[in-house]
Amino acid sequence: MEKQVEKELELERGFTLEAMIVRIMKAWKTENHNNLTAEVIRQVNLFKPAPSQIKEAIERLIEKEYLERDAANRSQYKYIP
Repeated sequence: MEKQVEKELELERGFTLEAMIVRIMKAWKTENHNNLTAEVIRQVNLFKPAPSQIKEAIERLIEKEYLERDAANRSQYKYIP
């Protein structure tokens, strides 16, 4: 039972991070990895996300085609409208 709650909580946190990243990138259009991670950490009030959680959320958003990496600078992300 406790494992199930933990799994659901982790899933909800992932959705929260994805939504926050999309909201930030929609406003900023382009940003580098470090600044984006810092802004997500600053804005999250519900929990303290680890940088690895944020990186995983960014990777999921790239797969879902909400974000893309800049061809010239791999640490730079672009929002895909």
